[in-house]
Amino acid sequence: MSSISFLLTFLPVWTWHQWFLALHTPYRYGRLIGNLIGKYLYRPYPVLRGPKYSGKDVTVLIPTITDDMEELRPHFLSILATPIHQLILVTTDNRKAKLLAFTEDLADPRIQVYSVPIANKRTQLAAVIPTVQTSICILVDDDVTWTRTILPWLLAPFEHPRNGSVGVGMAAIRIRSGSLFTRCINFLGAVYLERRNFEGAATLTLDGGISCMSGRTNALRTCILQDEAFLDAFCNEKFNGVPLATGDDKMITRWLVQKGWGMYVQYHPKAQLLTTLESGFKFLYQCQRWAGSSWRGNYKTLFVESNPWAVCKKQPWTFYAKYIAVFTSMGLITDPLTWYCYYQIRSLLDPTSIWAGNSGWVLMFLLYLFTKTIKLEGLFRAHPKDLGFLPASILFGLFHGFIKMKAFCKDKGWLSR
Repeated sequence: MSSISFLLTFLPVWTWHQWFLALHTPYRYGRLIGNLIGKYLYRPYPVLRGPKYSGKDVTVLIPTITDDMEELRPHFLSILATPIHQLILVTTDNRKAKLLAFTEDLADPRIQVYSVPIANKRTQLAAVIPTVQTSICILVDDDVTWTRTILPWLLAPFEHPRNGSVGVGMAAIRIRSGSLFTRCINFLGAVYLERRNFEGAATLTLDGGISCMSGRTNALRTCILQDEAFLDAFCNEKFNGVPLATGDDKMITRWLVQKGWGMYVQYHPKAQLLTTLESGFKFLYQCQRWAGSSWRGNYKTLFVESNPWAVCKKQPWTFYAKYIAVFTSMGLITDPLTWYCYYQIRSLLDPTSIWAGNSGWVLMFLLYLFTKTIKLEGLFRAHPKDLGFLPASILFGLFHGFIKMKAFCKDKGWLSR
């Protein structure tokens, strides 16, 4: 008898339904339990009374290709309401005149406008990064609204000399009027950001890992961005030989990890930013872009720029909860399969068990509901009426499996633009 055959004799004789539940349940929900622990142990980096960095050390870079300048006004004004040193805007050549006219109306001497020939976020940023003269540079999307209190919280983690990048928690600008479809899509966007905050706080607490520093607002040491090697890698990243127009935030995150820089994200009400998300069916394209960036970025982290063992050794929880999860989390398949397997094994259960009879179905339903809502606790606490959209959130979570599968095969551009 071979050693493998000998070891197999110790395994229970189960049906495949039993094996699936025995293996899948702890793998999937162990991640949730660990993330819950990490989330509630998380603490933001404190703001010191005499900080090393202040607004005079900060330049904000915003790439934009919008044609509706008035859409930008509230976002730009929120940033200019903080004591930053300079705001640099970079657009395309054909939009520069319109943007210049708009900024003249804002009448703030801290604004500078640049342009490049083509619309490409990486190219736009690379064109202006060398002009930055402050020690901290904040990359910001053009649909972001800052709170007046955000800047000290963004700068606080830079007190530690090894922290190279700092982000903040995010929330969606909510739409409370309009059609039910519009409000529902807006809620799904808010769910995405809330889940991201939850998971980010958990992995950061448990092993210091962050799978992606969001590009919506990412503060970095300028010396990192102005490194010629970084700029070359940033502008020339490819996947399967095809230049990438998306995933710039994932690329920056991987670069920071490779170079040994620390990262931190400030999840605190005074550090939270507000952002708009795509509406209508454009939201689906945005989800596809996010999914494509996630799996490509995680694949490169695990198999191109490093190896699974090295990543696991350095950040074991982030490896399990984020890097591997993007390839294995497919609720479209596993959720129905879990219910089916439970149905199949009910006849094998002890009749006196709480998992037998109707009580078993009730327990399954309550546990399923718990797993779908616990990450959204903060969202529902702030907006109790959003509970009415919970069924839509669950159904969209299943539908998202189709989006992920499509993103595996396609999506290298800004489909939502």
